[in-house]
Amino acid sequence: DLIERGELPFSHMPTNIVTLCSELTDTVSRLCNNSGAKINFTTEEPEFIAVVDSSKIEQLLLNLFANSLQHTTSGNSITLSLSRLGNRLIISMDDDGEGIPPEALSDIFSIPDDNNTLDLNPSGIGLGLYISFGIVQLHKGVILIESHEGSGTRVRVMLPTDEDAAPK
Repeated sequence: DLIERGELPFSHMPTNIVTLCSELTDTVSRLCNNSGAKINFTTEEPEFIAVVDSSKIEQLLLNLFANSLQHTTSGNSITLSLSRLGNRLIISMDDDGEGIPPEALSDIFSIPDDNNTLDLNPSGIGLGLYISFGIVQLHKGVILIESHEGSGTRVRVMLPTDEDAAPK
């Protein structure tokens, strides 16, 4: 697999993360307006330039949105937020959906068992978080997930923002 072998193509360049997050949130919100979930983007940064692979960050965010949408219902909210901690970018995705069962959290970033099809996997864990983990690693970042069954999930991604942090 490309992620495990370190062969996932990577094309980093200065990217306005505020614009990327805002536009992607608007698109997801329009596409999912029938779901009844409230989808929001918040930041105090007018502009935030980071050296990232923008297509990979977009894939990461789409995976996180997809997970939240899969586990929320009408009336729930999903909030993507962006902040800065020194020269680090903090991307947060919070939802107030059903949450993740505690027994599923330990394997959340693992590739699904080949013996299970995604349709039969009762926990709903597919490739999205596995791929997201690989994207974060590729950017030399960290991803953390906190979840409480019945009250939602919080995903935090911390990425370095300078070119020296990107793989050569």
